[in-house]
Amino acid sequence: MPGSDSRLTAPPSQWHGEKKPASDDGREASGGGGGNGSGGRNLVVLHRVPPRYPSRAEARGIEGWVRLEITVSPTGTVSKARVVDASPKGVFDRAALEAIRQWRFKPAFREGRAVEQQADQTVRFRLKKPH
Repeated sequence: MPGSDSRLTAPPSQWHGEKKPASDDGREASGGGGGNGSGGRNLVVLHRVPPRYPSRAEARGIEGWVRLEITVSPTGTVSKARVVDASPKGVFDRAALEAIRQWRFKPAFREGRAVEQQADQTVRFRLKKPH
């Protein structure tokens, strides 16, 4: 049931790089890192879409992360997203942007009205290690 998983509803300040379960094909991509909404309020993720692991990066065994600056609209959708840093640069940017634009957040309220909020969000890309 969407919204019932604490990894999806916990404030970003409580995300400690916790991994989502790897897919059966040995790849995983997860959102983590911090982010504060305007006014010091934490963003609360209601629905998270994991990014697709780029096939070229997977084939080459490349792992990394992308730090995004996002603007969340009063309705909880991502209205703007841009890459502010990445490692390696240019490898995972598109996948991270495509995924974050599908995320949904709990709207922030100020003086009884839903307002726009901004935050940084880090999306990590890791390959599952063979046992």
